[in-house]
Amino acid sequence: MIKKFPVLITFISVFLVLASCQKEISFEGNNVPVIPPVTTPGSTTGTAAFTMAGAPGNCNNPVINGKYQVGTAMDTTDNMSVQVTVTTPGTYNITSSTNNGIQFIASGSFTSAGQKTIFFIASGTPTVAGSFSFTLGSGGCSFSIVFTAATTPPTTVNCKACSYFPICSGSKYQYLDTTYGTGSIRNADITTAGDTVISGKTFTKISSGGALSYYNCTNGESTVAGFLVVSNNGNTLQKYQSIVLKANASIGDTWSDSLLNPQGQTVVQKFLLAAKGISHQAGSFTFPDVTVVSLQTGIDLPGIGYYAITNTTYYYAKGVGLVETFTFDYTTGIQFYHSVIKSYFIP
Repeated sequence: MIKKFPVLITFISVFLVLASCQKEISFEGNNVPVIPPVTTPGSTTGTAAFTMAGAPGNCNNPVINGKYQVGTAMDTTDNMSVQVTVTTPGTYNITSSTNNGIQFIASGSFTSAGQKTIFFIASGTPTVAGSFSFTLGSGGCSFSIVFTAATTPPTTVNCKACSYFPICSGSKYQYLDTTYGTGSIRNADITTAGDTVISGKTFTKISSGGALSYYNCTNGESTVAGFLVVSNNGNTLQKYQSIVLKANASIGDTWSDSLLNPQGQTVVQKFLLAAKGISHQAGSFTFPDVTVVSLQTGIDLPGIGYYAITNTTYYYAKGVGLVETFTFDYTTGIQFYHSVIKSYFIP
């Protein structure tokens, strides 16, 4: 049976103006601390049976993400993944060895045998710069992380570099959201703090209402990034990135992204730049310069192919950002979600 996920579409709409922050701490002074030893060996528990690619030597092609900097606490953007061959499905709980105050942790479950990926999240705060080795679990493979010295973040950031999608600390937005006829007021006050590196690209950390996200603006392209829970027990994360707006594209240009939903299905997002420079009334405001993006969202079903679920239209006003959103059921054409701006302040 095909499941529809209006909540996912609502999340994507809300996500365009939400984010999360993390304070970056500088390690200063001339006293060089002693490099801490490996304080805890790795461990592996659970009912699953599997082998890591490269074990017991170096991990084969580990994928490492994050900004491993002295004095900066690890978060979900600091992570790594490895391939494993599962022979017996079941649960797993894995901790790496601890080094330089850092440990990598993963837990989840396998529902079938075969080639799988295990995703590890780093925890702790590094104390010194240099290269440190970690072993995943008991008898697992090993990899190294290079920790960099603390730096002072830039004092000036052009938060309005993407004028149709400004992300400025201190901005305040209020929206009227209506889902299946039920309305509610949503406040989206934005704060930003520092940056982080995801897949070699620098993203600004954004916080709004406790939601966590990351934002990058390059040549008019607004990209959001984050992590989604994809396991049944809620312990496995998947990194995703999505270009939500190409302000410099031409009318009719298209692009697409994909991600996994919590059920492990591939969600396909097909974007279209539908209009540019139009006047649009959103609530009590009339905006003279608006870019319109249409988004069709569907699921790629094994043996069936692409199945469209919803159509969403986003209106971005120059100098303001997202001002209105409509989402319709693809099959019935019924509108089930609408969001319109009520007030805004951008410093």
